[in-house]
Amino acid sequence: MAIAIGVEIAVATGAATTGVGLIVSGGAAALIARQAAKMISEWSKIIDALSALYASINATFGAGGAVLDGNLNAVKAFPKPGGGYDHQAV
Repeated sequence: MAIAIGVEIAVATGAATTGVGLIVSGGAAALIARQAAKMISEWSKIIDALSALYASINATFGAGGAVLDGNLNAVKAFPKPGGGYDHQAV
């Protein structure tokens, strides 16, 4: 879209050098402004989607980290043989 806008600006600038081109370039400016607004709107949608994806990835990592910490604490708290672990086979 940005490339198309650049081409349209170049064409409108070139056309503005003629008398008829001045009238045409005024209409072209309005079309270029509409294209730019559409491009910014699309960019905003992309940024919103990426932000939502980033938030869900962070939430997944946070939940996974909490589960991992719980499992790690359970492993660390498991009694070692010969210490607090009192089993007759050991």
